[in-house]
Amino acid sequence: MSARNRQPSLRPGFSIERLEDRRLMAGDVRAQLINGTVFLTETGGNGGAQAVQVSQMQDGRIRVEGGAADDGFTKINGGNAAVFGQPLGALAPRLNLHVNLGGGNDRVVVRDAKLKDVTILAGDSFGQGANDDDFVLVNNLKTSGAVNISTGAGSDSVSVLGTTVGDPTGADDLTVRAGIAGVPGATDLDAVQIQGTAVFGSTRVETGAGADVVSIQNSFFGDATTDPMCIDAGAGADTVELGTTRSLGVVAGPVVARGDLSVFGDSFSDPEAAAGDDVVRMQDVSSPEFITVNLLNGNDVLEITNIHAKFVNLHGEKGNDTFRLTEIYALDTVFAKMGDGDDALDMVAVRAHRVETDGGAGALDKLTTYDMANIPLTRTGFEFVNGKRVQSKGGANDLGGLTNVEFQSTR
Repeated sequence: MSARNRQPSLRPGFSIERLEDRRLMAGDVRAQLINGTVFLTETGGNGGAQAVQVSQMQDGRIRVEGGAADDGFTKINGGNAAVFGQPLGALAPRLNLHVNLGGGNDRVVVRDAKLKDVTILAGDSFGQGANDDDFVLVNNLKTSGAVNISTGAGSDSVSVLGTTVGDPTGADDLTVRAGIAGVPGATDLDAVQIQGTAVFGSTRVETGAGADVVSIQNSFFGDATTDPMCIDAGAGADTVELGTTRSLGVVAGPVVARGDLSVFGDSFSDPEAAAGDDVVRMQDVSSPEFITVNLLNGNDVLEITNIHAKFVNLHGEKGNDTFRLTEIYALDTVFAKMGDGDDALDMVAVRAHRVETDGGAGALDKLTTYDMANIPLTRTGFEFVNGKRVQSKGGANDLGGLTNVEFQSTR
């Protein structure tokens, strides 16, 4: 029989059937529950844009659902959502949450949930910053442990709203890292907002290089004096607002720290990095111990209204700085050290056991006081006091003994 006329055999041939492809496609997120922790991990390599939301259902289970992202709709295990935990309502045991979405313009929302420890990693692990502008929102979250948020390089937005971090026992810290110090400032413009939040442990906010904004209102930090609060805005022209607000348009309200409160306008770990002209505003802020502001390099502005502490330490360092201090209440001492440059220090109704001021190096340092009668005040290194020239640091008009004078301000 010729090949042309050959009929097909009715006997089945031997072959291997291709199984259904269950691999997660690029842009998907793998969700797993392992030993009490819900892991959300980017698949398909590092760099895709993902959008996920984590919330708690009425029956106590944790729901993870995908959303619209730059690379399309994010799938969870190939579907729209996944659910974890036990349907025990208020008796459902709390789970940990660990999110690692890598690079890309990621969007992470954690809301209306009770969890243990929460970790959100949305940054490029290589720190490149390209296409890595992340959005993280934590809203109405209650944890019995710590919250750690890291978005890496890029222009990121992190908001922690109406949240309680921790309880009176255990490690209950809040850490937000929204920048990398070594990345050029032009590509790293971050915004961190904390409002209506209580943290039982220590708090640390870092924004790295770039013109960043940190805005905190109506919040309480720490449950003991051993729980410090630190804001390191890094290099660049940054704005830090505590209690007050002008940048993000939110409602102002007090900030209470149980431990030491520190604010650094430039990178404290790398003070010689690219300096920025920083603005720090504080209103209705209190700590039973130390409040410290160090603006480091740049022509910086510090505005303070109604703060309470035992010690207040204010440093301008390098640059032409302006300090406007109104209604500071210190149980012990207020230190205002202006540093290098031509600086201006204005003090109104500052109340303290003692006030020590130093204009530092510079030819045109100015000190102005008002409503400070009977407040012991030491001044050093100012060329002008209340509009009158008093010394020139060794020049023709040097008045010698006024370089270190203690007096009662009567203006």
